[in-house]
Amino acid sequence: LKFRIVADSQMVAEFVSKTEHISRKRFTVIYNGVDLNAIEKERKEYADKRDSIRAELGIGPREFVFLNVSRMVKQKRQELAVEGFRLFNQKHPGYRLLFVGDGPRMSAVKEKVQACGLESQVILAGESTDVQRFYAIADAFLITSQREGFCIAGMEALAFGLPLVSTKVGGVVEYLRDGENGHFIS
Repeated sequence: LKFRIVADSQMVAEFVSKTEHISRKRFTVIYNGVDLNAIEKERKEYADKRDSIRAELGIGPREFVFLNVSRMVKQKRQELAVEGFRLFNQKHPGYRLLFVGDGPRMSAVKEKVQACGLESQVILAGESTDVQRFYAIADAFLITSQREGFCIAGMEALAFGLPLVSTKVGGVVEYLRDGENGHFIS
C-alpha cells in the first residue's frame, strides 16, 4: 500500500512522524498561501482609514500596537501574551496590545488582563469578519502559540508589512527570519 500524508509545514510533518511513528518519507509538505493581490488591495483601501479606525478603538495615532489575531483557545496562549506584555510594559510604557478573536478562553484572557492591571493598554476586540482593518492599524504581529500548523495569520501579517514577534512554532519557523522580518521569543 502506497500512501502520502500531507502536512502544512515541515515542523508538523516532523512532529506527526515522531509521535505516530510513521516514516518521515511518507510525508509531503504542501504550504498554504495568502492572496497577495487581495492583501495589497486591502492595504490600499485601509491606508487612509488608519487614524479613524484607531480612534474608534481608543488608540492614538502614534501609539505602537501589537496585534494578535487568533481563536481564544488554550494552544494559542493569549494569557502568556498578556503576561509577556505586562513585563514588557513595565520597561516600555505606552504600547498597546490588541486581540482579535473569540473562543472558550476569552473570559480567562479578560481575567488575566484585569489581574495584570492592563485594562487601559489591552483591547479585546472580539471576533471580526474584517480582520484586515486590524492588520492595517497594527505595528507588529504577536504569536504566542504552543502549537501551530502553518499559521496563516502570521503570513497575512507579513503581507501587510508587519514584523512578527513569535514563539518558535509550526510553519512560522520556516518564514520568520529572526532580525529580518521579526523576532523569536521564548
